[in-house]
Amino acid sequence: MRSSAIFQSASSDSMFKMEVYIIENDILQSCTYILSKDGEAGVYLVDCGNSAPIISYLEHNDEFVKGVFLTHAHYDHIYGLNDIIERYPDLDVYASEKTFVGLEDSDLNMSYLYTDDDFELRVNKEHSIIVSDKSKTAIFGEIVDCIATPGHDVDCISYLIGISLFTGDSYNPNSPVFTKWRNSDADLAIKNEAMLSRLIVEKGLSVYPGHNIKA
Repeated sequence: MRSSAIFQSASSDSMFKMEVYIIENDILQSCTYILSKDGEAGVYLVDCGNSAPIISYLEHNDEFVKGVFLTHAHYDHIYGLNDIIERYPDLDVYASEKTFVGLEDSDLNMSYLYTDDDFELRVNKEHSIIVSDKSKTAIFGEIVDCIATPGHDVDCISYLIGISLFTGDSYNPNSPVFTKWRNSDADLAIKNEAMLSRLIVEKGLSVYPGHNIKA
């Protein structure tokens, strides 16, 4: 599934168009988003589930992965990451400090619920980029605003790129935030869900949640 976002460039007077290719994964129908820009080599991922359709997309489009933005450390959003890193070892991984802790802890990333093999991230530390609330980075020359949105879990981060908002499990227009995990905080989830909802309305954002995109 492919969509596109067109918005005024933050760095010039030109219009910026970013393509968003959507993969619905096998585990819990989580979503992986592939971000690309026409004329720019390399793509970025938001979360990383099934590696096979990602690799198929890359091969079909003669592309490679520059970086992966993780919304949180839960297994259904990260389980294909080691496969992708093995193929593209120079890619950067962007995540909160607590997410990086969770990537190396099967109890925190809950891989034990889905596989007999405990998940641990295999990434070069030089390519581990810690982001936090109000952090800014850039892709395709455009600003990525990082917004801490804990509640579903303590490590959740949302990413705003132009008018595209990638919320992971911190906001979904089709369902309330799930807050039954050990490290969930229902009050924080409600607060951040409302904050994101206001932001979406005020800025007219397109929302790309972590699950349930077809509901």
